Amino acid sequence: MYGYKNCILEIDLSSKTTKKYEIGENILRKYLGGLGLAAYLITERVDPQSSPYDACNPIVIATGPLTGTCVTAGSRMLIAGKSPATNGFFYSLSGGRIGVELKQCGYDAVILTGKADERVWLDIEDSEIRFMSADKLWGMDAMKTQTALLSDKKGASTLAIGQGGENNVLYSAILTGTRCLGRGGLAAVLGNKNVKAIRALGNGTIDVPDAKILSGWTMEVNKALKEHPALGGTMPTYGTPATLLGVNTLGALGTRNMQIDWFENGEKISGPKLREEHYVRNTACYACPISCSRVSIATRKEIAGIEAEGPDFETLYSFGSMLGIDDLSTIIVADTLCDEYGLDTISTGVTIGFAMECAEKGYIPADYPEDGVRLVFGDYDSTLKLIPLIAERKGIGDLLANGCDAMAAKIGNGSEKFAPTARGVEFAGHSPRGIFMMGLGYATSPRGGSHLDSRPTMEYKGLVASYDTTDKGKIVAMTQEMTAVGDCMILCRFTEHLFGHTLRFNPESGKEDWYTKCVNLVTGWDMTLDELEQVGERVRCLVRMFNLESGFKNKKDTLPYRVLHEKSSVGPSEGKGMTAEDLDVMLKEYYKYVGWDENGVPTPETIARLGLTPLKTINRS
Repeated sequence: MYGYKNCILEIDLSSKTTKKYEIGENILRKYLGGLGLAAYLITERVDPQSSPYDACNPIVIATGPLTGTCVTAGSRMLIAGKSPATNGFFYSLSGGRIGVELKQCGYDAVILTGKADERVWLDIEDSEIRFMSADKLWGMDAMKTQTALLSDKKGASTLAIGQGGENNVLYSAILTGTRCLGRGGLAAVLGNKNVKAIRALGNGTIDVPDAKILSGWTMEVNKALKEHPALGGTMPTYGTPATLLGVNTLGALGTRNMQIDWFENGEKISGPKLREEHYVRNTACYACPISCSRVSIATRKEIAGIEAEGPDFETLYSFGSMLGIDDLSTIIVADTLCDEYGLDTISTGVTIGFAMECAEKGYIPADYPEDGVRLVFGDYDSTLKLIPLIAERKGIGDLLANGCDAMAAKIGNGSEKFAPTARGVEFAGHSPRGIFMMGLGYATSPRGGSHLDSRPTMEYKGLVASYDTTDKGKIVAMTQEMTAVGDCMILCRFTEHLFGHTLRFNPESGKEDWYTKCVNLVTGWDMTLDELEQVGERVRCLVRMFNLESGFKNKKDTLPYRVLHEKSSVGPSEGKGMTAEDLDVMLKEYYKYVGWDENGVPTPETIARLGLTPLKTINRS
């Protein structure tokens, strides 16, 4: 089948056995690949009410129909499973090359089931799968682990967990090269399964119906990309850090644990400042001409010379404004440490910021002399010392390792009111108080505090008003359809500037429907835009049903007290904010558009229309 290998590899860690089986075109056309394929495989196998750490809960590594083809920004992969942070279905995407290698090995997805009785890493080369001892790798950081595994296998790609995943940190991350599969703590699930790493090397090819036609169309996309002011200019020059000043100017940059939404020292951690004083070179994902990533070097005397592939905008937010830190060298080193120890930079920084406010309010001590750290906003050195403490669950790091919600439950004193989270996942760098679409997006996201399910781009560009509920329920739902389809293809989120901010809204290019054309060129299908939209609806509905049955944290779609009851007090958004009533208005419109009832439960009619199995255990009262 074009665009697919039509093969699933299942690896039973408990018995150290493997099996392969085909998956039908009818399933692939319904779920496409990537997110949809992972959601289908997991919901078919997993009891939603089981623990994320149960051996029966699989980890799925999925590619998409674009992976390994020449399509711009399409050679990505994702990892999915039941999240220890949200207790629901979770997935994380990454660039890099390992998805291409797995596809060239002949697999559209790899399922890891069971739990190894010893520490292992998996060596996958075409049809050969070997279980290797990871005893010598355990305790090693994620970057050194990958270096060790690549030393005797030229051309292979790897993914690995660091100490964060080994020690079940709820926001531990998986590294593949220098790319990060973060959020949700799926690295902790891998660690619990005693899997340290995977190495893959494939020698096969990925077939498409007409390579010449696909190549010609890709050249057209690349030409449009290079002519686009953001994708062809700003992104290659500054990367995502270019976003920071714009977000700060809008009054939507969370600062000092989101007590305010404007950082007075934003210029000091901006994209231009990073480029001017710390730039080393650009880097790019496999077969992507955007080159939005870059290597940066620390220059502050105490830490000078340490390099990071980054930091991106989200890390500038989480280790910069959220901590009151205006030193780029500190943020660069924090980025490197998180990669090495295998921690998600967003949740790590935000969790530290939450702890700092708790200390500021006197709910926990500010000084921890036995750890050599102080929980004080703006403390450069303590911030860097906290990262290994968290990953190794030592001292105060053990409290922080479970994230903001668990900390608030333990600390008490009403601290949950200012924990910047949605469903156990810390907010990304787009304040829900300053951008209504992002607020509704966090509340309804299947992944909690993720900025990649509903996109804030239309508000940033001024295509819709920020502080307004008009049509926001419908628009957010439409952006989520687009992101779901993109994650099924799998397509880099930045392509929305060319392909469209929703599947039907592409005000900049004015070109034909590129989403559907891309899928059909790769697969040879004749899929329509209506059918593609239904893929997005179907996947979102399936994940929603699973999450509702799972005991998903905060079944009600809501946001923290601070977001709904405290206005911004300084900066461009002073006096503005979202109310609980605003959220309710948007939720009602959102539920109506997606076909869910007033409690946010998919209706029987919607479930039937999308060809899904009805809910069995959800209480509709």
